[in-house]
Amino acid sequence: MLQIFQPDDFEDRRRTASAAPAGQFQFLAEARLELTVSPHSARPLIDAARGAWHLRALSGTLLPVRVPPART
Repeated sequence: MLQIFQPDDFEDRRRTASAAPAGQFQFLAEARLELTVSPHSARPLIDAARGAWHLRALSGTLLPVRVPPART
């Protein structure tokens, strides 16, 4: 969220991102809510939002904080 809402050229990036469903504010809100359910199920939503905002996907990278694995 911090990378998406940084003040540098926010309006230009918002216009570009809003062309994709994953770049709209409602999608960001849904991804945030999904984090309260499961970090695992939120990963695809977060990656889609990051892609719409032209940010690098975090899935498959080394994160500074350990995300728990999916529940079986």
